[in-house]
Amino acid sequence: MTNSSDADLRRLRSIRAPQIVAVPPGNPHRSLCRMADGEIRFYGSCELDGRKVRSYLSSRNYGLDWRTELAEDSGVLGPMVKSPYSGVWLTVLWSRNYNIQSLPAIVDEPDGIYAIRSADGPGGTNYTLKRICDFKLLDIRQPVPMRTRNRWLCTAQVWRDGALCPVVLRSDDDGVTWQWTVLETVAPFVARYPHRGARWQQYSCEPTVVERGDGSLLLISRTSQDVHYFYESNDAGECWTSPVPSDCFHATTTMPTLLRLRDGRILFFWCNTQPLPEVDHEGQPGCDDAIRQGVWEDVFTNRDACHAAISEDEGRSWLGFCEVGLNEIRDHADYRSYLNSSINDKSVHQFEAMELPEGKVLLVYGQAPSSRRMVIFDPAWLYERGNSEDFSKGF
Repeated sequence: MTNSSDADLRRLRSIRAPQIVAVPPGNPHRSLCRMADGEIRFYGSCELDGRKVRSYLSSRNYGLDWRTELAEDSGVLGPMVKSPYSGVWLTVLWSRNYNIQSLPAIVDEPDGIYAIRSADGPGGTNYTLKRICDFKLLDIRQPVPMRTRNRWLCTAQVWRDGALCPVVLRSDDDGVTWQWTVLETVAPFVARYPHRGARWQQYSCEPTVVERGDGSLLLISRTSQDVHYFYESNDAGECWTSPVPSDCFHATTTMPTLLRLRDGRILFFWCNTQPLPEVDHEGQPGCDDAIRQGVWEDVFTNRDACHAAISEDEGRSWLGFCEVGLNEIRDHADYRSYLNSSINDKSVHQFEAMELPEGKVLLVYGQAPSSRRMVIFDPAWLYERGNSEDFSKGF
């Protein structure tokens, strides 16, 4: 990797438990990428002369150290994925998504979903732009290349008949044309004991997908229920099973993320937490419709811890279930107004991850500058069965 040294490699090898290395300039979702020379970037924005400008964090030593670079006037396309089939760089996005992080070239184009292919990558200006559909897909993740065939997969969500449904896009010509399948959704949340009030209805959304060794696919979605839901495909993403509730991943209205490691194991990141029992707000004075519907105040009682698990058998069983991040401001008396009162969600949900050399993993999590973090950890840490803390010198 450019500018890395033997000392950097030794630093990387020494990391085991999650170690914070940076505060990202935006919420993780589709902002992390690796350049051809090994540089790692995380795109977002920063303040310059009183205005918000496009920028990215850059690391040239395995994610250990970072510096801010401006991107607004350099023709930078933004985060992309390099094709293992042809070497072309690729991304898929909605023309109005992410505001300051969107590709400047499509600001004046009609609304729709666009595939961008580039010979130069995120830092180049040589690219093609193609509108692949005109309806709005939400929360599009970066494309994922399959290993068992030359096919790209890309997950998103769409409103259909009043409910959010997962969508899987497919491309068999290296991102030039795309087809898609809308998956079955999950039933809305119904308040039953111990829950007493309404909950923010997510149905089935923010899907994450991973390819198994035999070419079958596992997809996990965010829901308003008490657990994540699983889907499977045996034909590379064209047809999918009905959703099945997880028996081990307890989470509500938070983003799941899967990552396949080079050795074949699968990592899963999620918030292994449940919200406090909802309060019935119907009879309370001063409550607006959002509160009565379970949005905001109720949904944020389960976003202060995030976790990781690992599978050695293609996602059929999981080990670890370790806490990789804890909200550093969870106990602040001024939590509501801390740093930026306009940002309601100061949580440690939402994830992006990539594998580093020496088998280490870079994980980005959280929302709002007060809570989002970049950490590096060793998956071997997930196998530890004990932990200890020495308080002999105080807390």
